[in-house]
Amino acid sequence: MNEDGHQLCALVIDDEPAIRALVTDLLTTLFDADVDSADGGAVGLELFSKGRYDLVLTDLLMPDMLGWEVTETLRRWKPDARVIILTGSASGADARRAREAGITLVTKPVTIADFKQVIEDVLSGEPSPGHCVRGSGPAVSGDAVAS
Repeated sequence: MNEDGHQLCALVIDDEPAIRALVTDLLTTLFDADVDSADGGAVGLELFSKGRYDLVLTDLLMPDMLGWEVTETLRRWKPDARVIILTGSASGADARRAREAGITLVTKPVTIADFKQVIEDVLSGEPSPGHCVRGSGPAVSGDAVAS
């Protein structure tokens, strides 16, 4: 729960079951969040259209839809939607696109501390959306979100 007693409601969209479960567990543990998850962009958009989410975390590369498409649709429906794109394979072009679109792009693996800080920053509006968080080296079991 945050300071005003509101429970964080988040949506995790990722085609990899292990990543969905890990991100869901981290959000639940670190933020006492109520988390829904989807195994692809289409299902994620359907859930978003029916729910009220404070935050959406989406994978960049999914078989049915790219994270960019998910994000663009979310922003059409809700211009102030807080979205984080998680990816294990960001290019310089992806980082530029995120900056230009005002979207936070996080490369995996990322440490739990960095993951928590990114979430806090996005929820508070600091720093301005569009920054790129580079992963902090190889994933260590229990210490990082894997790729």
